[in-house]
Amino acid sequence: MRQSLARTPIRAAGRVCASLFSLTALLLIGSPVLAGGTSTILGTVNDSAGSPLKDVRVTLTGDGLPAVSAVTVDGGFYRFATLWPFTIYTISAESPAHRVTEYAGMQLASGETRHIDFRLKRFDEREVVVLTSRDPFPHQEMVEAFVAHLDVPVRVVDLDESPDPAETVRRIGAEKPNAIVGAGTSTAHLVRREVPDIPSILTLVDESGQRQLKSVNLCFISHQPEARDILDRVLAVLPAAKRIGMIYHADASWRFARDLRAEIRARGLEVALGPCYDSGHLKARLKELPPGLDVLVVPLDQLTVIPAVATRIRNWALTNRVPLAGPNPGWVSDGALFSYGVPLDEVGMEAARVAARILHEQRQPFEFNQEIIRLSTYDLTVNEETAIGLGVRIPPGLMSRQE
Repeated sequence: MRQSLARTPIRAAGRVCASLFSLTALLLIGSPVLAGGTSTILGTVNDSAGSPLKDVRVTLTGDGLPAVSAVTVDGGFYRFATLWPFTIYTISAESPAHRVTEYAGMQLASGETRHIDFRLKRFDEREVVVLTSRDPFPHQEMVEAFVAHLDVPVRVVDLDESPDPAETVRRIGAEKPNAIVGAGTSTAHLVRREVPDIPSILTLVDESGQRQLKSVNLCFISHQPEARDILDRVLAVLPAAKRIGMIYHADASWRFARDLRAEIRARGLEVALGPCYDSGHLKARLKELPPGLDVLVVPLDQLTVIPAVATRIRNWALTNRVPLAGPNPGWVSDGALFSYGVPLDEVGMEAARVAARILHEQRQPFEFNQEIIRLSTYDLTVNEETAIGLGVRIPPGLMSRQE
C-alpha cells in the first residue's frame, strides 16, 4: 500500500510534466521566432562620396529592448546579429565630423538579414537628391539639365531600379539632403508621403497629381505651357486656323483641355474635344472629330506618351490632311507639323533655378506654390516635309528650328 501510494504522486507528476512539456512544445513549434530564427542587420557606413568610414558608432534600439552599439571596422562595416524579429527598430550612425543619420520604423521578418548602408554628410556639406521614376514621362533630358545648372553636388536615384522605392525614399529623407527634386508621378507620391520636412521640387507629374499633392514643403514645375501660350504658338504657325481639335487623356489632362477650350472660345474660334480614358477609346474619338479641322493639338500625357497611340494619331492626321501640333520635337521628327511644348531640358533648368533660390536665399517651396510654375520658353520645331505635303506655308520670319 505504501508502494502504491508512493507511486501515485509520481505518476501524476509525470502526467503534469508531460502535459506542460507538450503545451510548451506546441507554443514553441508555433512560434514564428523559433520557426524562422532570429534576424540580422548589417551594412556599411560611408561618407557622401562613398568612401568607408571607420570608428563610427552605430546604435540600434527597439521597442522594449535596451540600446546596443557597434563601431565600424575597416571598410566601414558593422553588424548586429541574433535580433528579435517582429520588433520596431531604429538605427543611427554618428561621428564627431558628420551629421547624425537615423533610420526609424524598421520591422524585421523572422530569419531576415537586412542590409542598411549609411551615407554621412559633414556639417558644412550641401547636397540635392534627384529621385526619378518613368511613369510615364521620359526624364533624362530634365535631369541632365538640372545637374548641369546647379552649383551644388547632386545625387540621382532611379526609384524604378529600387526593390523597395518607399524605403529608399525614407532613407534618403533620413539623410536630410538640403533639397529633393522628384520626377514622375509615383516619385511625387512617395516624396509627399515619406519626406514631409524637406524642401522638394516636383515635375513631370500630371495635372490631377499636382492638385492633389500640394503641401508646404512642395512646389511643382509643369511640363505643360499655359493655354494662352499654346494657342499663341498654334496661331503663329497657322494664323488662319479657325477650327481646333484636341485629343487627350480624360483624367490626366482635363485641366489642359478645359483651359485651352476656354482660350479658343474667348478668341472666337471653334473647338472639338476628343477625351480618351485609355488607348481603347482612341479610334472612336478620332472618328468622332468633325471634318475640316485646321489643326489637331495633343498634350504630353499618359495617353499620348504611348508609342502606338502617338503613331495612330500621326497617321490619322496625315491621312486626313490635318496639321498636327505635338508636345515635343520627337513628334515632329515622326511627321507632326510642329511642336509647341516646353523642352524637358528647360524644365530641368527651371528646377535648378528654383533649387538655387531655396539653397542660397533660404526660400521655401510654398513661396513658389501660389501657382504651379509654368514656363513660357519653348522650342518651336517645324517639319518642312510635312508642311509641303499639307500645302502649309510657314510665316516668314517665324523663329523656328527646322526639322
